Amino acid sequence: MLGAQLALMLSLGVCGPGNSDQGVITGVVVNASQGGAPSPRADVVLRVQAEGEFLPVASTASDEQGRFRFKDLPVGGEYVYLPGANWAEVHYPGVRLQLTEARSQAAVRLEVCDAVAHPSPLVIKRQEILIKPETGVLRVTESLLIDNPTSTTYVGRAEVKGAEPVTLQLGIPSDFERTTFHKEFF
Repeated sequence: MLGAQLALMLSLGVCGPGNSDQGVITGVVVNASQGGAPSPRADVVLRVQAEGEFLPVASTASDEQGRFRFKDLPVGGEYVYLPGANWAEVHYPGVRLQLTEARSQAAVRLEVCDAVAHPSPLVIKRQEILIKPETGVLRVTESLLIDNPTSTTYVGRAEVKGAEPVTLQLGIPSDFERTTFHKEFF
């Protein structure tokens, strides 16, 4: 509930532009695939942390030079902001920011990349499979280290027209009695 109240307060500008403790986050969106060229008309989203998650509270579009601005933001240690840019249907989060009375303004650089669906630029750098038989169980642990050596974002292709694209798919036979995951991470 607190998160929803905070989001509403920020989106409506309840704190008002007349207060001296209002913060400003400005920045530029650049395309790393194009050598850092400005990205005009990128969707820029500002999120604020509330109850352990980042909730969107404001959005804008970058101008022709890739610039954007969020103003009239509350300052103080309890506010953690996360600006990010959407480009080619991919979200690229920036750095987390805190605005204080002493530092009520921040400038950020958000990098986006061109998206590719084919061919995949992903390279498996390392694959480790550990098979350990136990009583009534065969424990299989697989680890993959995947790298993208390009300055593009791989979004994959849809297997069926109109379906979501697939970037990486792991398969487990349907006749397995039980499958558990020890640890998942990015």
